[in-house]
Amino acid sequence: MATMLLTEDTPTKMVLEMDPSQPIFKPLTWRGCIGLTLGTTGLLILVFAWARYSFFYGSQSWLFWVITIAALLVEIFLIVVFVFYVSSYNKEAKEATVSIDVDSQKAVRVEKSNSEKIRQLDVNLGQVTRVLIHGDDAGHRLAVTLESQSSPPFNVNSDVFFDSNPMIELGKKLGALIKKPVVFKITDSGKPVSEETIQE
Repeated sequence: MATMLLTEDTPTKMVLEMDPSQPIFKPLTWRGCIGLTLGTTGLLILVFAWARYSFFYGSQSWLFWVITIAALLVEIFLIVVFVFYVSSYNKEAKEATVSIDVDSQKAVRVEKSNSEKIRQLDVNLGQVTRVLIHGDDAGHRLAVTLESQSSPPFNVNSDVFFDSNPMIELGKKLGALIKKPVVFKITDSGKPVSEETIQE
């Protein structure tokens, strides 16, 4: 999930939109996966040609097959990694808006992915039990979510964190808007480290 910027802040509503200045990794570019994949494929073809002329005949012909199989395995691995990056890129949001509206008692997140699919998630603010600011040290991720017992966590914002204060301030502001407690939780590779209520 990409970093969101607060674009509207009133006594009854908050709107956050995706930060357009964030760097985006595009796999279908020369600097993305295409250059690396084609360069490595070219190198493997040269290795195969060298092995063909060096080892195909003679007492070391078995080396040709070892080198050929190794080159094929490396190429298959490259293709799998390439497909994985393209698939992940297509699922990532290129546009996102989060709206928390006290009047309608709803929080709505609308995402448009790189593959142009639109996904909408919403949660009833009456069912929200707390605002959770969750930091995971291993992944250096900090997320602000709305927690409820009847539905999965509703993602408001997340980022790589070096300074947790902006997310804590956002969490407090959100908690004051919807009148819910704000909890700051730290884990390390999923293991709880600390958890405290920072705003009632």
